[in-house]
Amino acid sequence: MNRPFFYGKNYIWLLVTLLVIALDRVTKYLAVEHLLSFHSRPVMPFVDLTLMYNMGAAFSFLNAPVLWHRFFFLAIEGFASLGIFIWIGRIASRNYWLLVGLSLVLGGALGNCWDRITLGYVVDFIDLYIKHWHWPVFNLADAAITTGMICIVIHLLRDQKQ
Repeated sequence: MNRPFFYGKNYIWLLVTLLVIALDRVTKYLAVEHLLSFHSRPVMPFVDLTLMYNMGAAFSFLNAPVLWHRFFFLAIEGFASLGIFIWIGRIASRNYWLLVGLSLVLGGALGNCWDRITLGYVVDFIDLYIKHWHWPVFNLADAAITTGMICIVIHLLRDQKQ
């Protein structure tokens, strides 16, 4: 079967990806401009804004100032982003949850990739906690990736039932 690269109207989903990247850039810019590194600014009873710089993967995994980490994570993000971009173009548009999930994951990966390329690290600033237990500080791109993966799991569970 010979069909165009972007099946149906799937190019619309790239707008979701671009929106995630834009929101990620704006929020990171605001965090860098208005927050002090490692100083928490309370927002809600369980949310602080705390500016941190992450040289590792999502949620500070392998966060260390080691040069190979930067290139390793850039390579993973680059290959994954290319694969997801191609995947979005080939999926039937009726797979709503899968397309939403992939678009969010792609936007989040490219948002963090932008930081790695331009800064050498990823800007994180959202600090969720319960009492003294803190989730690793993250950013909007990480939240988009996590939400996207939840959407993909929903798609898989719904698809399995059918």
